[in-house]
Amino acid sequence: MDPRAGMNTPRADVRLVPGASAAERLNGLVGAVPAHFQQMVEEIKRGMVKPVTETSARLEKRNPAKRQARFYTLRVVPTLFGDRTLVREWGRIGSPGRLTIDWFDTLEEAERAFDRIERRKIGRGYRGLSFARGQ
Repeated sequence: MDPRAGMNTPRADVRLVPGASAAERLNGLVGAVPAHFQQMVEEIKRGMVKPVTETSARLEKRNPAKRQARFYTLRVVPTLFGDRTLVREWGRIGSPGRLTIDWFDTLEEAERAFDRIERRKIGRGYRGLSFARGQ
């Protein structure tokens, strides 16, 4: 099966006028986007979209005797499709570190995984530097 199948649908010509307001730009998009996005465009125009919040924590473990300087960052982030991801980054302080993304269907599942990993890291000697709980 061709991975590009169904992607050759005609696109409407949408012109963005310089200096146009956001509402005017959105008015130009209605009808130019697929039907399943039209509801989202209408909600944006009516101000029904809520600000995106995320749950995050930054943990560090420092032990000069063992030459340890490690960090662990956890973030629960919404995706464009309504599910949630748990973004985990860890490594030596000052280095880029490694990154893993775990996908979850609901916010509750993602936050349970967040809490489980955070408890495990604190049990292994990490200390919390910052913490934010989203809605």
